[in-house]
Amino acid sequence: MGDKTRILAIGGGKGGVGKSYISASLAIALAQLGKQTVIVDMDLGGANLHTLFGLKTTSRGIGDFIYTPTSPNLIDYVVDPGIPHLKLISGNGFIPGIANMEYFRKVRVVKALSQIEADYVVLDLGAGTSFNVIDFFTITQSGIIVTMHEPTAILNGYEFLKNVVFRMYSREFKDKPAITALIDRFKTAGETFAGGTLEALFKAVGEKDPAAEQQMRALHAHFHPAFIVNMCRADSRDFTRNLEEICRTYLSLKILSMGSVPHDPDVQRACLNMRPFMLDCPNSKAASAIRALAMECVKGPWMDAAQALHMDEYKTPDPLASISEKQAAAPAGASDAGGAKRTDAELNSLLMNFITESSALTAAKLPAPAPSATAPSRGHSVIEDLVGMDQQVGVGLELVLAESGPVIRIPVSPRLRPNVDQPFFMPLNESGGGGLLKRLFGGGPAGSAVAAEFEHLRSSSHMKEVGEDLNLLASKAGRTPAESREWIKTGLEFVTAHRMPLARKCFDMARQCAPDDEIALNNYAAGLMSMGALGQARDVLDNGLVQHRQSACLRFNLGLAHLAQKQYKEAASCFVRVRSMALGNATFPADFLEGYCLYMQKNFTGAETMFRSIVSKDSGDAYVQFNWALAAIQVGQVESAVPSLSLIINDSPGDSEATAARAVALWRADNKTQSLVDLGKAIILDPANIAFLTAHAAMAYQVGRLDVAIADLQRVTRLVPKNETFQRLFSSIRSELNQPH
Repeated sequence: MGDKTRILAIGGGKGGVGKSYISASLAIALAQLGKQTVIVDMDLGGANLHTLFGLKTTSRGIGDFIYTPTSPNLIDYVVDPGIPHLKLISGNGFIPGIANMEYFRKVRVVKALSQIEADYVVLDLGAGTSFNVIDFFTITQSGIIVTMHEPTAILNGYEFLKNVVFRMYSREFKDKPAITALIDRFKTAGETFAGGTLEALFKAVGEKDPAAEQQMRALHAHFHPAFIVNMCRADSRDFTRNLEEICRTYLSLKILSMGSVPHDPDVQRACLNMRPFMLDCPNSKAASAIRALAMECVKGPWMDAAQALHMDEYKTPDPLASISEKQAAAPAGASDAGGAKRTDAELNSLLMNFITESSALTAAKLPAPAPSATAPSRGHSVIEDLVGMDQQVGVGLELVLAESGPVIRIPVSPRLRPNVDQPFFMPLNESGGGGLLKRLFGGGPAGSAVAAEFEHLRSSSHMKEVGEDLNLLASKAGRTPAESREWIKTGLEFVTAHRMPLARKCFDMARQCAPDDEIALNNYAAGLMSMGALGQARDVLDNGLVQHRQSACLRFNLGLAHLAQKQYKEAASCFVRVRSMALGNATFPADFLEGYCLYMQKNFTGAETMFRSIVSKDSGDAYVQFNWALAAIQVGQVESAVPSLSLIINDSPGDSEATAARAVALWRADNKTQSLVDLGKAIILDPANIAFLTAHAAMAYQVGRLDVAIADLQRVTRLVPKNETFQRLFSSIRSELNQPH
């Protein structure tokens, strides 16, 4: 760290107070003052700071430094957000590393932060009060808390500071059990312990150990936190005085109010548009307030404390650090004579038992994880919301590591294009009409346009009133084919406005007016499907197909209804019939859905043939490429799968599933080194995925990297803390590691 580098750790206990917005805006303001500034996304459990700079994804970041380092210098992982004097180190993915990061990795991060050469290093910390959040907050003596002008926020800010203080105590007095016992009693007793103030605790500690009391008072004397009140809608001076008084009375802390930032609706708009607020709205009151905060950072004597780093706490080794840190960056398969590659039969047995148990849990209980925010979407529909069309672990990729070892199942399944499983509403190939809508609105003034009146209907506040009018109109309306057309037009307007209950009512009336009308039948069934009434929709479609056997629309929607209920054989049969009608795939993507259904039936050969046929016509569809690659892996054509997956990963570096799938393909191609690297990258992108961690541990075990396997299994144990089998096995592994060999 340079002689004048200042670290601004920005945190707070409550989520939603705008920590990332304040961090990003403050960093920009400092850069605009000509200060060389580096901002680091330390919210590793929900990294999204890069989006505030207009970046949808980043090619590298702190996750790479933590888990797959290619350089020992954190500054080598910066990306350019396009703002002079400012560099960004992103979190590059959703990584709950702060909650689960091994001790030796945290030490590396702290040391790396201390070595960044810049005027200012801004740390955007995550919400909450986990130990790692607090530890990063206190690497200097002057962290910044962001709060809001409301009771819950002030309470959370106070509780955050309280947790910080007690974390400092636990580190300072870890070798004095009598003092830590007294501190623990104070924490649980609260106000019943001599009023609950820290001054009372100081005196109680002093009675036992006067030197310890002086240590505690010295900690407080050198700790100078500050706070910023964000999204102010009124004068915040009384609020800040109250917070200062509470902290002084109960925590014996003198905290500094840096200032407040007024509420500004343009902030939300800038966030939604993924634009830096300070650049989009430089003349706003909020931007002016941010610039004033930046000046506080530049001129305030309080900021001198931001240069004093606390490094002593990170000198105590973790129980597993001796094995893990030694080979953290070593190539797969490498080990030294006294390193982590061990052959002890008992340890090997324990490791394999753990891997087997974890694999069984994944196969039996765990649903496939949701895709990373930076990965392409699987597609989405109302049907998925209502019936839970989750991907099945049973058709995931299997990793057979050894003849006697377990089969590791990785829940990566084929993807549906966005909206490809939406029910199809048939349009009317005619113009004119609109009389029904005019009747619905009582006619309106002479010459008024139906479209203008319909805008009234789009407001949710009028839905009940409109629904009542619709029911009244339905009770008085005629039952003629002409009326059926008007009901269909009205229903399609409701579909456009996303008012499915009203749309379904209109299509039902159309069906009553013309019971044999194909459009009325199809759209009524589609409305039912959109509302989750799949069984009723299937009955309507089956009856409709008796009269309209060649209706591609009815057949296609019937296939979608079967698909939503995971009746893949029946769905595939419908899509085969639709495909045989030689209709355009843009309207009815029956071949794509047929391939999907074949895969889900485990007919991998048929699925591979179907997707390969589609790729030959349209090689640019990432969803088809992904599904073809999975099917190719399943049938053993890994030489075809790897290039396709590589293209997808190049276009979407945050796609954890494609990265994991390529790891499986590479393993089957006997490229074990690169396979282990790829699965490590998938874990960075989706670190809570137990299947990925288990597979990575098993791979590492197979190539002799027991240090990596043990670290993976330790993370699995933390992710499933209530699993007694995991806890018992890992305790045995720890005990075995502590025995002399």
